[in-house]
Amino acid sequence: MLAAASPAAARLSADAPVAGRARCPAVEIPFRLDTDRGGIILDVNVNGRPATALLDTGAGHTVVSTGILRVAAALKPGRFAEDRPGFWGQRMWVWIALGMGRTDLGRLHVHVMDLAEVSRAYGRRVDALVGQDVLSRFDRVVLDFEGRRLHLIPRPEAQCVLAPGPAVVP
Repeated sequence: MLAAASPAAARLSADAPVAGRARCPAVEIPFRLDTDRGGIILDVNVNGRPATALLDTGAGHTVVSTGILRVAAALKPGRFAEDRPGFWGQRMWVWIALGMGRTDLGRLHVHVMDLAEVSRAYGRRVDALVGQDVLSRFDRVVLDFEGRRLHLIPRPEAQCVLAPGPAVVP
């Protein structure tokens, strides 16, 4: 958290006055491990709705399920590839608001896919796969397996502004 006299969290804002800016705090997000499949499970929110996500460092883009967005698009169900790593399927692009822990990542352009097969494989509802497009917004990403924490360290030049509410990362 940001060390300041105010209990407010840090919020990044391009239109905030320069005088109120400070170095952005590191973001710490708890996670759970799926010991059967080896997945890192995060509690996120998609457009303000609580959701369950897998951290997928091999995915170039974040993927959100048709179910959490309540999209009625006729997308063929995704499936795990037989001849290469990964999950493949019909997809479309949408803009969403994504939050992780107390951190608002703002609007992201993400893939929407039917993730029913991923949910079946993990034996739980999976609403999203958080990919490199989210992780690359930060200078460093540290997985603390002992403490079960994902640490997102902002770029040195990132500037934040004190405001009520969660931290917002551009």
